[in-house]
Amino acid sequence: KVKIPYVDFTARRELDGARDYMVMYLEPSKKMNADDVTKRLHEGLLAFDKDWRDLTNFLGYVPLKVVLLPRGSFLKYMHKRGGLPKVDRIELREKLLDSLVESDGTTR
Repeated sequence: KVKIPYVDFTARRELDGARDYMVMYLEPSKKMNADDVTKRLHEGLLAFDKDWRDLTNFLGYVPLKVVLLPRGSFLKYMHKRGGLPKVDRIELREKLLDSLVESDGTTR
């Protein structure tokens, strides 16, 4: 089991050139390194999920990216959206993702 302290997250499928990735936008609850989080999540998925192992082996690359958002990103996003209690965890629409990411100047 992978333990990564976080405030909130959303994940979606994105293309980078010709490669598909699951990109996780995560607001950590303590200072963390995106490469370390990516490595830990990937290793946890490999250990837990046969489909993830098969996909990684088939593609020949790690199809996971992590973008760490600054502290308060989800709170600002929810206030802008009228105080919604949560964000979509999977496949957040592009416009809404831009609103979340741009709240603190983070780039995708």
